[in-house]
Amino acid sequence: ARSRPISPNLAHASTAAASANAAFRVAAGHAGLCGCSACACRSGGGGGGGGDGGAQEVKEDDHHSSIVRGRQAGEWWSRAAAEGKAAVEGKLRIGGQRHFYLETNTALALPVEGGGLSITCANQNPTRTQTAVAGALGLPLATVDVRVRRIGGAYGGKLNAHLPTAIAAAVAAAKHGRPVRLHNDRSDDMASTGGRPPMDGSFRLAVDQGGVVSSIELTAAFDSGVVDGGAGDLTMGVCWADNAYRADDFAVHGSFYNSGVVGSTACRAPGVVQTIPLHELAMEVAAEAVGLPADAVREANLYATGDAALCGVTVGENGFNWNLPAMWQSAKARWEVAARREQVEAFNRSNRWRKRGLRMVPVKYGIEDNGGAYKEGCSLGVLADGSVRLAHGGCELGQGIHTKAAQAAAFALGCPLGGVSVSDTSSLATPGSADTGGSATSECVVKAVLDAAETLNARLLPFRPAAGGAGEGAWEATVKAATDAGVSLAASGWFGGAAPEGVPKFDYATSGVACCEVEIDALSGETCILRADLLMDQGTPLNPEIDLGQVEGGFVMALGLFFSEVVSHSPSGAPTTLGTWEYKVPAVHDIPLELNVSFLPRAPNPAPGATLHSKASAEPPMALAAAAFLAARAAILAARADAGDASKQPPLHVDAPLTPAAVQAACLVDTSQFVFR
Repeated sequence: ARSRPISPNLAHASTAAASANAAFRVAAGHAGLCGCSACACRSGGGGGGGGDGGAQEVKEDDHHSSIVRGRQAGEWWSRAAAEGKAAVEGKLRIGGQRHFYLETNTALALPVEGGGLSITCANQNPTRTQTAVAGALGLPLATVDVRVRRIGGAYGGKLNAHLPTAIAAAVAAAKHGRPVRLHNDRSDDMASTGGRPPMDGSFRLAVDQGGVVSSIELTAAFDSGVVDGGAGDLTMGVCWADNAYRADDFAVHGSFYNSGVVGSTACRAPGVVQTIPLHELAMEVAAEAVGLPADAVREANLYATGDAALCGVTVGENGFNWNLPAMWQSAKARWEVAARREQVEAFNRSNRWRKRGLRMVPVKYGIEDNGGAYKEGCSLGVLADGSVRLAHGGCELGQGIHTKAAQAAAFALGCPLGGVSVSDTSSLATPGSADTGGSATSECVVKAVLDAAETLNARLLPFRPAAGGAGEGAWEATVKAATDAGVSLAASGWFGGAAPEGVPKFDYATSGVACCEVEIDALSGETCILRADLLMDQGTPLNPEIDLGQVEGGFVMALGLFFSEVVSHSPSGAPTTLGTWEYKVPAVHDIPLELNVSFLPRAPNPAPGATLHSKASAEPPMALAAAAFLAARAAILAARADAGDASKQPPLHVDAPLTPAAVQAACLVDTSQFVFR
């Protein structure tokens, strides 16, 4: 399982780091491998199915995860030529990525009466933090309150990696009986918390002359560093790898290995933002092999209603709606893709040193929106003046979860939104709540709010005005009448259940389409994203403006992964890209000059477990940034053709991030080409 041996001079440090990580997992009552129950990252088991009985084989252990449907790869690969198909293969490395949240890990520990502690801590799971602190100090859980008002970003970096900061502050505060505050500086935080692991991917496929990819095998290996923490990337990378495409023979093999660098940590859309682009590159290479436009090959292989996808899904049935093929066609027409492609080709014919590319890709991002993957609590209290106090178990990371929870309370109770106040998230106020992550926590918190509101509405019903009498002041009058009658107006709500076994079983998918037009400078290697268009199926959004921001933010974060964010280490394994001087997140000149984002209108989510017919946002659009990466690759191919290399076989191999140095090298620029015409 460990395909890269650990350097002998790092063995001691690696063992110590792994032991420390294991200790924190035990202290936190960690059940899975990555700490993210929201991502359904579970070890062992297997199970799951593709809707076609036993046609899908699932294998999973601590270091490997595979899904195989149809024939084994060795069988169809050897027969491709005899079946009149082109057999092609390729590879792709996508480097690691740091979370680079605005607020680094921080904790404030305050001793409280009775020997307990109140800890305000930047984290994504107060319950896990509470359990870890109580375990470290030998305290009852009821004496440790972990609180969160809001966090300056997290992206998975505060699921587990914050625990050393929180525990250190707590131990010092308990020992000295004084408040203790710790706040990591940027370099220390980046050096210690890891991030998205790099992926070494490969593919091989068989495609006929019509562009139908009948057989495909994807392989992805993730570098987990000194800890066995790659299960989030592993399980999700495997189970989401089919993206939007069917194939008679489909196989995906994932693994993670250890090396002498800081351990990896779950990072926004773990694994998925790497394996889906690997699949998209495979579709690109398939098109090149048979001489068809990439769009045509993608269209020929999209799932259709009734197809059996991975993880127990039958596309277009049982509430798993499938609007993507229609979205693809309407977006292609609205964005004038055909005409713009002709303009790109004309531009490339007229310019020697600047080239453009245009690519369009889809995404199908499965969501396991059930009580096994997510557990969230809520408490609602209506005060005598009609104002409402709300507490819930989710953490405000900048994704607007407090706003959505307040809106849900106002909607369900029929009270003014301005009268709803949201308390700090507290491990004592809503005990047992799970991670905030995986993009669906807001929806699940709203379900808990609706559950509590249902209880309150039943108590308030006898005091509601008759039909037609619900005008201004009606809510306050209802509350006063119930209060005068001695009715309790405090209630709790819960969303959760037993954790499912085996691979995820998706309840629905957030789907989308993107088209990116990119221009490169072959001499300097600089890349400019001229225009990016995104169309997302968000169901009936809980808050369209918040979800719009989540789509934009996720897409731009992924652009950093594909173009600018380089993670490097010294020969001893020490990280060398620390802080903004060495590590380049997307800045003003890296985002698209024109960014258009729209939602599919009038498309309520019909999944039985959907929250008010909405769909999760944030992570689903990230893989769409592959459109920009592939557009840049197309521009590089145009530059190489002018340099005398017009062959597309073997396929052009470029890795991510596609930095200016990488672009310039791939364009085959040579001083002998600098001649007057």
